Amino acid sequence: METTLKQDLRYPIGRPALPEQPLERGSRTAYIAQISLLPDQLRAAVTGLTPTQLDTPYRPDGWTVRQVIHHLPTHTLTATAASGWP
Repeated sequence: METTLKQDLRYPIGRPALPEQPLERGSRTAYIAQISLLPDQLRAAVTGLTPTQLDTPYRPDGWTVRQVIHHLPTHTLTATAASGWP
């Protein structure tokens, strides 16, 4: 039971649903537009949080809110560079 619980907590909003086919230009453009909104959404989500709240893990043995927020831009830049997208 504990293993199942930890697996579920690894995906707090569910496992990602990846497309089976390559994305068409319109879908790709929509996803890029959605990603471009993330910085403002993250800023709004953490504005007003106390240092204690920022240092709280989102799951047992998981990263803190602060760590997740710092990881996302690095991951996005790395993924963008690796994809060859300008």
